[in-house]
Parts: sequence; C-alpha cells; structure tokens
Amino acid sequence: MDDFGSGYSSLNLLQKFDVDLIKFDMSFMREFSESKRNHVIMTQLIQMARKLGIDTVVEGVETADQVKFLREIGAGKLQGFHFAKPIPLEEWYTITEANIGNIIEREAEVDYYDAITRTNVMELDVADGSISTNEFLGQIPTGILELRNDGLYVVCYNKSFANFLVKLGFVEQSDLGHIMIKQKALPSEQFLQAVQTNEGKDWVLVEDAKEAGLIMDVYIKRIGQNPVNGNIAFAVSVIAIKSDVS
Repeated sequence: MDDFGSGYSSLNLLQKFDVDLIKFDMSFMREFSESKRNHVIMTQLIQMARKLGIDTVVEGVETADQVKFLREIGAGKLQGFHFAKPIPLEEWYTITEANIGNIIEREAEVDYYDAITRTNVMELDVADGSISTNEFLGQIPTGILELRNDGLYVVCYNKSFANFLVKLGFVEQSDLGHIMIKQKALPSEQFLQAVQTNEGKDWVLVEDAKEAGLIMDVYIKRIGQNPVNGNIAFAVSVIAIKSDVS
C-alpha cells in the first residue's frame, strides 16, 4: 500500500485487503521535528503493521536523527535523500558496476533482506514461552547483527539494544544514525560459535557469556545467510546481565 497516511490510504483498508508491505507517506517525516505526536503515531503504526505481519517502508528520510528513531521503533526499510538522491539510469549503472556507494541489493538477496526487515526487534518472540516481556522492567535489548568477513555490523535495533551497545563500547552514540554501523570489537568466541553453529530458525540460549566485564544470558536466532556473499544475519536478545566479579 503506497502513500499510507494520505489520500485514500486509510486504516480501514487494512481490514478489507491483504497487504504485504506498507509504504508510509513522506508527510510523516516532514512533521518529524515539529511535533512529538508524530513520534508516537509513527511508533504505534509501525508496531501495528508488525503485529499484522506487514513489512514497512518509510519514505522521505533525510537526516541521521530520523534514521536512528526509525530503527529504534522497528521500521523495516527506509528511503530518502539521506541514502541517495534520484539519478539518471546511466549513472546508476556506472555506480553499480564500480561497486561504490551504497550496497545494491541483488535479486538473489531479496529473500534474505526481506527476512531481516520482517524480524520484529520490539517484542521478543521466544516460542517456548520460557520468558516474556512482562518479567522485565522495560524493553528487552533486542537487535539484528550481521557477521561479515571484515567484522560484525549492526543492522536493526530497539532503543534498549542501542543503549546497551553504546554502554559496552561496541559503538559510539554518533554511529547510530549511520547507514553502516560496524562494531568496534567482536564479541566473545562463545558468542560467535553459537552464531556460526546454529543453523536452525529457533532461539538458542547462550548462558554466562562474558562481554566487557559482564556476564550475560543471551538468546540468539539465526535469520539467514546471504546467498551472494555468505554474510550471516541473526537476532540477539539480552535477557540477563550481571557484573563479572570473581
């Protein structure tokens, strides 16, 4: 559904038609700095779409602050001048062939990236019911990371996970609005081994993982492996943290 939030694109249509993707009208981003109501409305609309199993695209994204906010509320895909401006087709071919600038999604990668953007980082969905958000004070730190040959990259995150990464020194606060966010250090071998050996799509509990002077229990779920470059995407939820004091 295109231009959601303007014209004939209304909430009522979601009851009448099966929609697999909602594209939010750029008017939402035009009002981004004008009113806090805008933030509340966007947050609730994005979560409504998530709960209905609908992927999301937000158009008109022009600033790093908007990128940071939209990532924190679980927006799937972002579009706007912050990433690239419209260019002639010939110029696009030149950039693609030179392999410079933003990463161009290949046709073979579509399912991989769709699986990433459909993963909800706002609510933990551990199937066995062993934990729930009601057992915690606040939002469970949850994000999506991508393991590449040159390091670990942060793809999506909720606000608690972003704060967690900053406090542990994995990223800087100023990194959170960037298109690409590379962690400054890799996590423990125990953590990496769990990522690389878990080939299923179920959550796996990694207990007593040691990171930056802390001991934590972490749920990890493999989302998929990029068929073109072999990158591995996985979701992470931190459910318990304590100081590593011996």
